[in-house]
Amino acid sequence: VVTKVFYGWLRRAGFAVSSWTIQAGVPVGAALLASIISTVASQPGDMLLSLVNAHEGDKRTNDFIREIMATNNGRGFFIGLKTRFLHLGIIVTLQLLVYEFIKRLCGIA
Repeated sequence: VVTKVFYGWLRRAGFAVSSWTIQAGVPVGAALLASIISTVASQPGDMLLSLVNAHEGDKRTNDFIREIMATNNGRGFFIGLKTRFLHLGIIVTLQLLVYEFIKRLCGIA
């Protein structure tokens, strides 16, 4: 979806979409943006899952949510986001790039 949007913007702006730099740059930019979005969207759930799995006892999920919200002025769900960007962002970006270039090799792009 992001790749289609990028190509649409470039066509409307009058760029030659057939140039090698655009055909290589658009998938990289789209993969980076998609990895950022997926990293931010999945961070709260993974933060909660990590705390729930690390704790033994009779605490409920709502108790964990309240604890997370109370830490770092309500931004507790996003603690460790920079590290997650480094780890997950690289993985997702590379996966999407490999997927895009395999599609091109197969003539699907």
